[in-house]
Amino acid sequence: MDAAPLRSACLSLLLGCAAFAHAEPTVEECWRRADAVESMAQRLAVDDPVRLEVEHLLRAGRGEGGSGEIEECLDYVEAALEVLNPSGSEKIVHP
Repeated sequence: MDAAPLRSACLSLLLGCAAFAHAEPTVEECWRRADAVESMAQRLAVDDPVRLEVEHLLRAGRGEGGSGEIEECLDYVEAALEVLNPSGSEKIVHP
């Protein structure tokens, strides 16, 4: 698999999230970020261990967000992005 499109998508996600850097995070923002990371993971094979781990982290994050734990939700989404991008060169900017 060519990693360039994934890196490009990660960068786009980061730039989009940077616009929210001065706003208070909301559950909707966490879910929007989770959806973006999930769409990147869906480029991988259904049984790919990386995709499975990302999906697990996103489910946990959405559960936290649904309970009102926004920071924990964002932490899970960031962890999922790091699983997709293990070099750690790109991160989600927390508002």
